[in-house]
Amino acid sequence: MRIDGINRVGARHLVPALEGALTGPTALRESPAAPEGALAAREAPQPHATNPQAMTSVQMLVAVSALGPVDERRRMQMAQARKGLDMLGQLHREMLSGVAGRVTLEALAQWVAERPESDDPKLAAFIADIDLRAQVELAKFDIER
Repeated sequence: MRIDGINRVGARHLVPALEGALTGPTALRESPAAPEGALAAREAPQPHATNPQAMTSVQMLVAVSALGPVDERRRMQMAQARKGLDMLGQLHREMLSGVAGRVTLEALAQWVAERPESDDPKLAAFIADIDLRAQVELAKFDIER
């Protein structure tokens, strides 16, 4: 199963559940009645489930992905890079069959024109390599981006 995102309703239920899982029923906090610096056990609310065990791994992954906008942006950039790579693969298969489709070439030209930028140097280098290869393939067919 592939999870691409989470809607607002799912985030509203998973974020409190994640907080409960991270703090746990025996998480420590400073006690107002205890001397300064002393820690006491705190009862955290349990996630909404009939089983008091921790969340499943899928719930945890969905909740964590809902909390990280930087990770979400990187995931989208990787998806865009994968899209460009897939288009190059499609073009390669079409060329092996003898006919390169105009639709594939136009989609590849559009990808080059809307090339994603990344803050991650490794991902940026990977995207630059895909972009260069795409430009070479487009130049073979005299298509400008």
